[in-house]
Amino acid sequence: MGASATQALEVRMLALEMLPAQDGDCLLLEYGALETPHRILIDAGRPETFEHLKARIEALPRANRHFELFIVTHIDEDHIAGAIDLLEARESLGVTFGEVWFNGWQHLESVSRADDKLGGVAGERLTELLVEQRLPWNRRFASGAVVVPDTGPLPVHAFQGLTLTVLTPSAKRLEQLMPEWEEAVIEAGLVPGRATARQLSAEDDRLGDPSFEALLEVPFEGDSSKPNASSISVLAEYQGCRLLLGADAYPQDLLAALQRHAAPTQRLALHAFKIPHHGSRKNIHVKLLQKLSCTRFLVSTNGSRHKHPNREAIARVIQHGRATEERVELFFNYETEFNKVWRNPGWMREHRYTAHFPPEGQQGLRMVLMP
Repeated sequence: MGASATQALEVRMLALEMLPAQDGDCLLLEYGALETPHRILIDAGRPETFEHLKARIEALPRANRHFELFIVTHIDEDHIAGAIDLLEARESLGVTFGEVWFNGWQHLESVSRADDKLGGVAGERLTELLVEQRLPWNRRFASGAVVVPDTGPLPVHAFQGLTLTVLTPSAKRLEQLMPEWEEAVIEAGLVPGRATARQLSAEDDRLGDPSFEALLEVPFEGDSSKPNASSISVLAEYQGCRLLLGADAYPQDLLAALQRHAAPTQRLALHAFKIPHHGSRKNIHVKLLQKLSCTRFLVSTNGSRHKHPNREAIARVIQHGRATEERVELFFNYETEFNKVWRNPGWMREHRYTAHFPPEGQQGLRMVLMP
C-alpha cells in the first residue's frame, strides 16, 4: 500500500483540552493523526497551575513534546504567568515550539512608533526568555506584532493542515495598552519575584437567585480592560471543523472580525466556542452570539477572584448562540458554586441544554470534536 493510501486510512482527530488553570486559561489543541497528533498550546494559566501543564507534558513521550505553536494571548497573570514557568523549564522538559505568538512591548511600540520606557514585569520576563532561547517569535508576522489590519483580509496561517485566522487585536487596541502596560501588569499581580497574586474584588453578584428569564433581562455592561482588549483571539479550522478561541477579547471586536471573515448577514457555523473572559457578563453580547450558529460552548475558570462565569452571560449563550433547535452543550473545566446552577434539571429541560463537568473529584476537561 502506498504512502498516500496509508495516509488516507489514518484516523484524524481534533480535540480541545481545558487544563486546570484556576481562573485562567491553559488550552491544549490536538489534531491530526490519532496516534501522532500535532499540538498547539494557548496560554498557560497561573504559576500555581503550571504543575498541571508540566504533568500533562511529562505524560507525552519525550520525542513528542513539540508544539506547532504557543500563543500567549495577553499579559494578564491568569494567562501569562504559567508561560514564564514553562519557558524556564522548557529545556529540562524537552519541549520545542515551531513558533511563539506574543505581543511584547516592542510590538506595542512598533504599532504606535512612540518613544516610551519598557514596562511590565511579566511581559519583560517573557520577552527575555524568548530572546535568550532564540525561539521563533511572531515569525509569521515578520517578527512584528500579531495584529489584524484595519482593512483587507484577516491574517490566515496554516500549521500542519490546521488553519488559524487571527481575529484580534487591532493596532488601535495595542496602542491603547501602551500607557497602561506597567500599571496593568502590576494590577494583574505580576510584581518582581511574582511572590504574591493579586487580591481583586470579585464582580459583585447582585442577582440573588433569579429566574432564567430574569437573567436574560440583565443589561449588558462592556469590558474596559486594556489588556483584555489586546488579546490574540483566533478561529481554528481543521478538516471541516471550526473552533473559535475567544481569549479575553471584547465582544464588539470579535463581532467586527467575524463580519469581515464571513457574510455580514449570515451566521457563522461553529463546532465549538471557547467563550471569552471565562464567561464574564462584560464579554458576552447578544449581537456576537447572534452572529454564530453554535451548540457547544466552553468555559475555563474555577470562579476564584471574579466569580466567573456570570449567570447572565451563560443565559445569553443558551438563548442566543444557536440557530437551530439542537440542544446547547456547556463544558466547564471545574464544578464550582458559580456554575453548578447550570445542573438545574428544570432549566435543562425547558431551555434545551446539557451541562458537562469533570468527573467527581477531578479538574480539567477534554472535548473531542472529531472523529
